[in-house]
Amino acid sequence: MAVVRGAFNQLLVPGARKVFVDEYNELPAIYPELFNIETSSRAFEDELVMTGLPIAVSKPEGEPIAFDRPRFRGRVRYIHSGFGLGYEITKETVEDDLYKAVNSQGATNLARSLRETEEVSAHAVFNNAFTTVQGYDAVPLISDQHTGVGSLTFSNLGDGDLSVAQLKAAQEYAMLLQNDRGLRIRLSFSTLFVPAQSLFTANEILGAEFSRVAETDLGLKDVPNVTKQFGLKVKWSPFLTDPDSFYVMTDKSQHTFKWFWRRRPDDENGYDARSQVSWYGITARWSNGVTDWRHIWGSPGY
Repeated sequence: MAVVRGAFNQLLVPGARKVFVDEYNELPAIYPELFNIETSSRAFEDELVMTGLPIAVSKPEGEPIAFDRPRFRGRVRYIHSGFGLGYEITKETVEDDLYKAVNSQGATNLARSLRETEEVSAHAVFNNAFTTVQGYDAVPLISDQHTGVGSLTFSNLGDGDLSVAQLKAAQEYAMLLQNDRGLRIRLSFSTLFVPAQSLFTANEILGAEFSRVAETDLGLKDVPNVTKQFGLKVKWSPFLTDPDSFYVMTDKSQHTFKWFWRRRPDDENGYDARSQVSWYGITARWSNGVTDWRHIWGSPGY
């Protein structure tokens, strides 16, 4: 439906000092700090995951060596989706708008709306990490059901609210992690990602000198807060929908959270001379997700 003069009678009458149109400060972009940003020239992007060989085994004298082979583990397909928004405005409204408020702010408002959509789309990877978002192994991204070759099983799922104990469990997970063939790998967490409701708790936990008081034979004793040595940096976001959830992640250089731009935001416009209505829009195409589950550990909280 086009913007017509009747919907904005106040803009047609002189006397106002200023017209405010969503003049609020925007949040800085969040998702580029969490995702590896790439471009795509295809309808979709496939990432395939293979595993190497297992640990070498004993070879008795005179016996042949054991043979094995790499294994295909799975595929993640990033399918680009289109997003957009627009509005229409009559020629009469443009002519009679004394403050040039409706038309002049249109492009700015469209861009701001699309930026919000980008954040919502990116954060859906975290908000749905315990349910529908999957890595190469076709189970939820954060789960206790990850499997390797043979009987190997893995879990990157916490079992409680944000606490010293949960952060210690995340670090133990990283220190003991294996690849799909059981070989030890090196993984280092760098970021504690939390919703706004947990920001103060996260800073209190990581900044405290002591984590608790313990009873010993010599009386009560303060226990040093070992989480301080982990070197985690707290990052928060208002786009995380579960106030109890939290995530511990590696640096971008290690993880496989991906954002593919198929087409970056484009301004669109047109004019229907018969009805004397102009239209303005913005569109873009992208996909986002994650390939490997190992680089994140999280809990939905309880």
